[in-house]
Amino acid sequence: FDHLNRPEVQQTGWLLDNFPRTQDQVDAMMELQVIPDKFIFIDLPESTLLERCKGRLFDPVTENIYHETLYPPPDDEAVQARLVRREDDTNEEALTRRLDLYHENIEGVLDYLEDLKREFDGELPPDELFRQIHSYIKPDAPLYAKASEIPALVSADAVREHLTSRAEETDPVAEETSADMAAAGGEGEEGA
Repeated sequence: FDHLNRPEVQQTGWLLDNFPRTQDQVDAMMELQVIPDKFIFIDLPESTLLERCKGRLFDPVTENIYHETLYPPPDDEAVQARLVRREDDTNEEALTRRLDLYHENIEGVLDYLEDLKREFDGELPPDELFRQIHSYIKPDAPLYAKASEIPALVSADAVREHLTSRAEETDPVAEETSADMAAAGGEGEEGA
């Protein structure tokens, strides 16, 4: 996360792909005060997700990722010969384990980042999905995505305040500390 705090990165912005995936990762981000301005959630039925994983192809030379039908590789014998698949993309049992793990962890992530979340339909044609996400990321572009039921917070500071208040609501130690601080502040004001 240190890289994200560099001035040039703060100025231009950053994008984390497929992260955070667990509550522990969200907690680490909050502890380090690495809070995104936006959270993109691409909603996709499991059957479509499985089909996309099974059709994924990787070119180890160029590091390009293709898909058998959605984004086919070039019609070049050299490229075709070196394409590989991730072992767990072809193993139904491994794919099921990955999806189960995803479902076990995603609710905690979504709960914390709900106020930043913008949901997109992952079954849209790739060009349209890209256009919608790009419009959402680009600050001066209109939003075409489905809005979250909870209104988005407008700044990272608002998110920090919101998350701190949520943590205090569920953390009895934080509640006691807040009450002690309030009492100490109140006594100091009375004595002045």
